[in-house]
Amino acid sequence: MLRMSNDWKTLLWFYLSLSLLVVLILIFWIKAPEGSKTFQTALVSPSPINQGSLVIQLEKAEISRVSDSGKEWEIHTDDLSKDGENIYLNGVQGFLYQGNQPQYQVQAKKGQVDIENSDARLEDINLIKIDGGGSIVGESLTWLSNEQFMRIENVLVERKNVLIESKKLWYDLSRGILAFPEEVIITLKSEGNL
Repeated sequence: MLRMSNDWKTLLWFYLSLSLLVVLILIFWIKAPEGSKTFQTALVSPSPINQGSLVIQLEKAEISRVSDSGKEWEIHTDDLSKDGENIYLNGVQGFLYQGNQPQYQVQAKKGQVDIENSDARLEDINLIKIDGGGSIVGESLTWLSNEQFMRIENVLVERKNVLIESKKLWYDLSRGILAFPEEVIITLKSEGNL
């Protein structure tokens, strides 16, 4: 009789231990912590994150700005980080659009995009006209999306036989107006010169 009582206790402890093990597996394996769920979803998700008119494609490291008139710009990078409402980029490539058509190829060492208002700032930029009509090099490019306005600091514009240097270039995309608000140096090139 004493032996049966010990067998019963052992069997009871075995089933309780097995039940506890199953519960622990269910808790830790099936229900992952919330932080890791978000991270896994972000890495696996094939659909873009849509933040108003700003589209962020994480697996391609692509950010684009689309308005009612169509795509305004898109940039690509392999080095992207996010801090609050800002996205930081290194080694930027992309395009500036006008009328939904790419006008300039963009290259920049680094950049920053504000998620809330879709404003962008690129540093050490090189814009190459798609049709081969010249290039624009500058220290920084600032895109103010709500105002449809682009500003380039310490700029050098090269068009066929003309070099234009200025501290600032402003471009109002909504009205198609290009302006140099500060002093400008214009150099005309002949075929024999650089």
